[in-house]
Amino acid sequence: MFVRRICCRPFRPGDARRAMGVALLVATACLPIGCGRAFWRQNADAEAYGLSLEKSGDPRWAPPRLDIIPDPRSRFFDPYHPDCEPVPPDDPAANVFMQRMGDFGRIKGDDDWHEEFGYTPFIENPLWLERFGLTRAGMNAAWAAHEGTSDGDDGVRLAGYQAGLIDPDEASSLRDPSDQRPISRDGDGDGVTIDPGEGEYAGLEPTEDLGGSDLNAGNPFLPAVFDLTLPGAIELAYIHNREYQTILEDVYLAALALSFERFRFDVRFLGIGGGPPGVDFQEEFLRRPAADTGTISSNFGVSRLLPAGGQWAVELANNTLYVFGSGPDSASASVLSYSIVQPLLRGAGRKVTLEALTQTERNLLYAVRDLARFRKTFFADAATAGPGGGFLGLLTQVQTINNLQDNIRRTEVLLNLRRELDARRPNVFKVPLAALPRAVIDTFPPELLNRPAGRAANPDGPPPTVRERLLAGERVQTRLPFTGVLNGAVEYDASLGSLWVVSDLTQEEEAALLSLTDDPSFRDTAADVVTQIRTDPITLAASQLESNLVNLITRLRQAEASLQDNLDSYKLYLGLPPDMVVTLDQSFLEPFQLIQKELTDNEAVVEEFVAEWSALNLIGSDEENLAAAEAIPADAIAEVVEGLLRLYDRTRTIVQTLSEEDLVRVRSFEDDRLSELDALQQARFSRDLDRDERSLDTLLRDLNRGVAELEVALEELSAPNVSARTKVRVADLIGVSRQDLLIYARGAEVVQTGLRVEQLALNPFDMPLEAAVQFALDNRLDLMNQRAAVTDARRQLELAANALQGVLNLRAEGNVRTRPLFDNESRRNAPLDFRLDDSDFNVGLEFDTPLDRIQERNAYRAALIDYQRARRDFIAAEDAVRADVRTAWRQIAVLKQNFETTRQAVRIAAVQFDNAVESQYGPGGGGSQFDLLQALGNLLDSSNDLISTYVDYESARVAVHRDMGLMIVGPEGLWRDEFYLQDELRVKTPGAGADGAAEPEIVPSD
Repeated sequence: MFVRRICCRPFRPGDARRAMGVALLVATACLPIGCGRAFWRQNADAEAYGLSLEKSGDPRWAPPRLDIIPDPRSRFFDPYHPDCEPVPPDDPAANVFMQRMGDFGRIKGDDDWHEEFGYTPFIENPLWLERFGLTRAGMNAAWAAHEGTSDGDDGVRLAGYQAGLIDPDEASSLRDPSDQRPISRDGDGDGVTIDPGEGEYAGLEPTEDLGGSDLNAGNPFLPAVFDLTLPGAIELAYIHNREYQTILEDVYLAALALSFERFRFDVRFLGIGGGPPGVDFQEEFLRRPAADTGTISSNFGVSRLLPAGGQWAVELANNTLYVFGSGPDSASASVLSYSIVQPLLRGAGRKVTLEALTQTERNLLYAVRDLARFRKTFFADAATAGPGGGFLGLLTQVQTINNLQDNIRRTEVLLNLRRELDARRPNVFKVPLAALPRAVIDTFPPELLNRPAGRAANPDGPPPTVRERLLAGERVQTRLPFTGVLNGAVEYDASLGSLWVVSDLTQEEEAALLSLTDDPSFRDTAADVVTQIRTDPITLAASQLESNLVNLITRLRQAEASLQDNLDSYKLYLGLPPDMVVTLDQSFLEPFQLIQKELTDNEAVVEEFVAEWSALNLIGSDEENLAAAEAIPADAIAEVVEGLLRLYDRTRTIVQTLSEEDLVRVRSFEDDRLSELDALQQARFSRDLDRDERSLDTLLRDLNRGVAELEVALEELSAPNVSARTKVRVADLIGVSRQDLLIYARGAEVVQTGLRVEQLALNPFDMPLEAAVQFALDNRLDLMNQRAAVTDARRQLELAANALQGVLNLRAEGNVRTRPLFDNESRRNAPLDFRLDDSDFNVGLEFDTPLDRIQERNAYRAALIDYQRARRDFIAAEDAVRADVRTAWRQIAVLKQNFETTRQAVRIAAVQFDNAVESQYGPGGGGSQFDLLQALGNLLDSSNDLISTYVDYESARVAVHRDMGLMIVGPEGLWRDEFYLQDELRVKTPGAGADGAAEPEIVPSD
């Protein structure tokens, strides 16, 4: 047989019929192509979404969203047409194997990829930054346009875009990723380049210096998000989180599986053998003339699987023969076949046949529940349990840093005060010197050296002189001034054996003292005293404070680095790049700032006022002060008094605010607070509140008295001819009043700390433990799925048992035929002339003995084990739910009590610190340095414990609602809880509600 060219043969009448056959062949050949990919994608979407919605009828697990198309603002949103995706950037080394394979050289047709679909330089959605202020034109400018055109000459064409997402007119043609030459844009000075193989920017000018040691430094090409709130974080997470998108796709895939299982029980276009409809055309070109033939064989059938396991099928087969020569030119014959098979043993029954459908129905329900459960855990992770402790955990770290900075500020203030005290050097330095050398003794005035000193050893002899006793190394009750340059600057106390040197020794006097003699003992003593004069002293107290300061600074750096690490992890959780600058809204932390900034600033101003007071220089002896006061104008002293009066007025206003606002607010919910406390806590709360009220009254009274004293002093200074003694007295009053004001300011801080800490209120949770556990057992969606999995395993057990039986099928089948080809010349073209006399019918039983069932035996035994495992898994899951709820419930109970204890600890630490500072730096002085350092540490630890205990309580409250299954998450992803529905998280206080909030400030990149 060989194929002969038709055109070499003259036209014959049979050619027309053959042409019609060829046309029929071409028409039927198009049938296998079927519908396009867009049709099937849309068809799958419609059915999958409908099935998912069907399983979402229960409000306990009804999700707000089921579609799997990401938000257009998402980083992983695909802006290209889903059925014509362009080729993404490829790895250059791997891309070689798309062009050549082994030793076969270049593969023909390898250009079809980019010719048909085009290329894109992006894997990430290039438009996701539009939400942050980066425009489409700006991003196109970053990767657009090389000089070539997309005319197909270079095998490159534009990728297809979804309408309205990327404007093809603004985009440029894209290169094959195997071409690693970067495209560039010149002439505009931007120097914008991009490597199309990698899809990364190159040559962009950064918006800021990439160097430096800023721990919060980010990618200068990305925008920054400032003051991110929890609702904003949840919104970003739902847009960009990859795990959430995967969960949605799991629901979709489960719905697709269900759609196929349902389709299996529909009428399907499959014949008796399971084959789809089809047409087969063959034509034979023979050497013998008039012997060419063409045959068209077609079949079309339908079948259906029945719920009880049976299956019927009907199929029509036709065979048409065309003879292109003499004699009959065509003939056709058909067969209508039917078959019914009903299993009686193995594979029989609805529970066996419908098992796959039952399981996929249940799997889709499980997937929808998993999505609802994921949304609950998703909120809990974003708020309190995610990377870095979630949003509240990150804010806890921020407050820890704030507390460290405040403790550092306090330590620096105390260190400066200590250095000031240590810098108050004595007027005279006294160093031991047992004996003077002769050369030094001879420099003293003779009249002093020749004076008698004591009794003579011989009663008849003269008494010894001062010189004789000094040379003998004996003590003499006298002080000998040095002469010459050292007169008035250096003396020797012969009774104590010590050298006295004034602290303001000049360089000339130092040189004279050191060169007075060559005696090594004297020179060493003189050098030692000169060193003391020249060197600022570092006391043990100052060194301890410096050591504590260094440790605090080290802790601060570590805390800041840890915060940035956890913030990067949180950004990854949200789906954002870790090098994107993000700061958190800190409204939640305001109630934990127990001392308002106005009060700390006021204390700093009072401390700095010492410079103005010292400028008066009236801190010497009475005689010196009176002499100095004569030269000081009264107006200068009055100006200092007026400045101190302003500080008193400012402090009095702050204390009045505390009394009129904070104290009144705490008194307003006193009864509610007492009802929440036990007897011991009630007594302590009432005692502390009464003490705060008395302290405020005392502070106001003392401030008013101080103001009155200063006003009287101001009147005295305004009188004519103010005496020097009045000036000195007023100067002394200024010093005392300034020290008193500093004490009052610190006392106000203590009172404010106590009042502010009482205004913090925990969000309530008052469910009994037994009720909480029962709610969890009734409402946990994952426990529902786990319980259903036990029944799944039980059904699989029955399925495995059924497979142990033998095969016994009832089969009925038959064929109805037309006459055979060319059997009857008059009826050879009657393809539907079915005749009963040409039909057959068969019925019978099909049996397979169950003798070889080892594989089925093993499967059955495994199913028994799987069922027992499923039971154990459910019991374990139920116990785990109980344990989770009990743990969270106990944590709430303990942390609730601990929070009250922490309140008291903060109060005690504030009082302890105030007392330690007063005892160390007050008028009496002499307090223990250890007490001061311990007070600093206690104040820091208690402040950190306050917010950590609050956040731990809130984390446990979120966890118990999540574990009970009672957490209702709204469409926006927020728990429908009053606290979390605030735009800005603010701690609820019994006397105040939540304030309004602003949107996060989004700063676009340059």
